[in-house]
Amino acid sequence: MSANEKIRMNIKWLRKAYNLSQDQLAGMIGVNRPLVGAWEEGRSIPRPDELIAISDYFRVPIDDLLRVEMSRCYVVETVQRLAKLTIEK
Repeated sequence: MSANEKIRMNIKWLRKAYNLSQDQLAGMIGVNRPLVGAWEEGRSIPRPDELIAISDYFRVPIDDLLRVEMSRCYVVETVQRLAKLTIEK
């Protein structure tokens, strides 16, 4: 999977994980709603300054936005953390 495809999927996944509309996310990072839609549909990719804003807002490394399929890895990490807490009790 290409970095562009991962960015597209990760922005949409993060937005939904935070229960945000495209309009809300756009307002938080200083862009317009159609641009967020274009990113999520793969018609455009965020500029470097927009990637920084996305990274800062969601508190995820830019490298993860580009390289990691967050919907898989971040869920697995959360499950592992919860499992560890359960075992430690």
